[in-house]
Amino acid sequence: MTLDQKGKILSGIWKEKEGDQAQFKAEITPDAIVFENSQIDRIEHFSNNIPKTYEFKQAKVQYLEKDNEVFIAGNIQLYDLKEHENEKPMYLSLQRNAPAADDQTQQILSQLIVYPNPVTSDSFNLSFELAEYTDISVDIYSFTGFLVNQQKLKTSDSGHQELAIPFNAPPGNYILNLKYGAKMIKTI
Repeated sequence: MTLDQKGKILSGIWKEKEGDQAQFKAEITPDAIVFENSQIDRIEHFSNNIPKTYEFKQAKVQYLEKDNEVFIAGNIQLYDLKEHENEKPMYLSLQRNAPAADDQTQQILSQLIVYPNPVTSDSFNLSFELAEYTDISVDIYSFTGFLVNQQKLKTSDSGHQELAIPFNAPPGNYILNLKYGAKMIKTI
């Protein structure tokens, strides 16, 4: 997603992995981001490759700025214009940072995925790829900066890693810092 902000007005482009994309315009309110005449044509796996038109409704998000990084997390709702019904809310997690030019993040560790997101039990799964063996640790912070969980992870070797992480905390958004060597990847 690309975002441009002018006062309380947001505009940008929403791009999906399947190639679907849409331009949008929205207004920032105290409780949500409310979209204005913003639609996307999506090809769903059950629609026989016929695009369906959805309207962006609203996004209920939290915003956090910390150490030159910006995090936006919450839910976004689409509305099916043909069926006249709301779709299930999607969880949205955005991070903006400016990596150093010599950053080797994608060469050692990549494809960091936390699921289920949101967490629905007393644990979640962490999935990532390691190009080479390295020690890994996880720190989980609240949006107010309080350390909620910290642990070192045992990885067997390089390659695909699937790890179950115990986590018991009140509902909300948290920042996960995955550290390896002197580097770190963050997600919400």
